[in-house]
Amino acid sequence: MSLSALIRQARKAMPQNMHFRSDGDVVIDQRRSPLAAVRGRVNLFGEDVVQLKENLHTNYHFPQTNVAAGRREKLPAIMTRGSRVLSSGAKLIALPEVEPAIGNSKVPVFKSIPCGYVLIDPAHFSVVNHEGDEDGEVSVSNLPIHEAFIERDSFTQRAVRFEISRKTQKTKRDDELNAEVITSLSLGIGRAIDNEVTSTVLATNPSDFSLSAAANSGLKFGELQALIGTLGKGAELSSDSKLTAMGVPAELTADTSATIIGAFDRCAVVINGEIDLLIERRKLNGALAVTAWVDIQALLPDTSKFWVVANNA
Repeated sequence: MSLSALIRQARKAMPQNMHFRSDGDVVIDQRRSPLAAVRGRVNLFGEDVVQLKENLHTNYHFPQTNVAAGRREKLPAIMTRGSRVLSSGAKLIALPEVEPAIGNSKVPVFKSIPCGYVLIDPAHFSVVNHEGDEDGEVSVSNLPIHEAFIERDSFTQRAVRFEISRKTQKTKRDDELNAEVITSLSLGIGRAIDNEVTSTVLATNPSDFSLSAAANSGLKFGELQALIGTLGKGAELSSDSKLTAMGVPAELTADTSATIIGAFDRCAVVINGEIDLLIERRKLNGALAVTAWVDIQALLPDTSKFWVVANNA
């Protein structure tokens, strides 16, 4: 269901503890919640939104692309504009639905299918020493494949709650209000993704960055991206006003205090395909309280591709 449809229903929502008898009298059930609200879900990968259009009375400022005003675009594109991590190449993955197992059991059974993100590194060919051995001896190494699988019980649930006044509802068209709210939510999910990924990286206790460490990891310099956190560690401005950290192209982020350098295309972010919404009619004046929940999980198959800038840098 679209957000605008949920808002329309919420405006007319009746308290859940109230119902009408056949004779027209109102009955209050003290055992039930007096909340007047509707619940629903918005498909983050299937829903789209009209690009906000400026007019003589309204101008907008938010991360935009060259999408023409009035055209529709998918929500992941808006999330990417709000996310430093996704903009740096991290892959966005929708949580796959659990598939029911085939069988005759009356008890619901679901398949456990591993889902995740896989990195394939180059195989390392070494020089073969034929001295004393016609075939030569080849050392054994691990398969250069790194995998991180989705753990369905380990998602971080994040939520936001805000109020839409009656005045705002009356002064905006339904499609305009829907576009503003869903755009803000999508941009906010982008920032939540940044916090989830940077927190996961820092939880692995990454080593201090150096060009030597990056070279040994097999990365190209062009694959490196720095995110400079709120402490500004390692931040430098070149003479042509380009931001770097330890010489690596950088961008600012408010969603971590550390400065992280790495190959962000080597990580992925999994989010629940739908955002859960609760829209409450809270006051007699018609104000609506909107609460949204989203589940997020970061996947880092190879943590050796990420570093931090040292405190003394």
